[in-house]
Amino acid sequence: MGRDVLGRAPAQGWSYLRAAPGTLIYLFTLQVTQLTLDTVDDHLGQRLLISESTNLFNMARVPVQVLIGSAFWIDSSTLVSCGALAALLVVLVPLERWLGTGRWLVALATGHIGATLLTLVATTCLLRHGLLSPAVAHAADVGVSYALLAGFGLLLHRLPRRRYRLAVAVLVTAVLAVVLVRDQEIADLGHLLSFLIGFGLVPLVPRVDRLAAAVAVPAPAAKPAAVPLPRTARAASPAGVRGSGSRQLAGRALTVANGQIHLTASEKS
Repeated sequence: MGRDVLGRAPAQGWSYLRAAPGTLIYLFTLQVTQLTLDTVDDHLGQRLLISESTNLFNMARVPVQVLIGSAFWIDSSTLVSCGALAALLVVLVPLERWLGTGRWLVALATGHIGATLLTLVATTCLLRHGLLSPAVAHAADVGVSYALLAGFGLLLHRLPRRRYRLAVAVLVTAVLAVVLVRDQEIADLGHLLSFLIGFGLVPLVPRVDRLAAAVAVPAPAAKPAAVPLPRTARAASPAGVRGSGSRQLAGRALTVANGQIHLTASEKS
């Protein structure tokens, strides 16, 4: 029995992952780019990251290329990169299985691109007021965190009750806001924005789940249909005691005489 379960587990796991082809392709591409960074020297790796970054310089030259390419590189240590890949697997696989590959792609692209553009607007405003160093216009800015947080925000709509979804969303928003105030990093602003964008993508939630998430009013319990009693049961009812004579009830005899009821035991026939 145990061997059968262990033998079926890999097949069931692969069947589960196979239903999310977009996530598998995305993770494979990230592993390729991570392997590239691990095999080249640090100088060349940094040049690769800067060339795919969504900084102000690249956005003015090749905006489409960096908006797409920046989501396929991770500028972190190997340990952090493995953690990011594991988080993507946990979040994006159930999200894609739930939404379908098309809606899944729209959700991730909206979260990544939307948060990137909004942070660029904030960066431009801060630069004009002298609150940021001009070097930020050429800084490396890549990663999967915007797509990951957008996917997580949208996945919260799978929670069974609306108050649970709102409670978790408020908690995550508060944590991201505290990190933003503490570190005062532009990337932290993007994290907060991408999560809020993902949570706001309710139109991508399947219609069936949106209807099921509405407040359900319990239907009134149906009254049981009246079942006619058999003749023997009707004979044993109190109404049958009114006449004179005797009636059989569960192995006993009811005898009515002179207005009094007498109960005597009788043998089963």
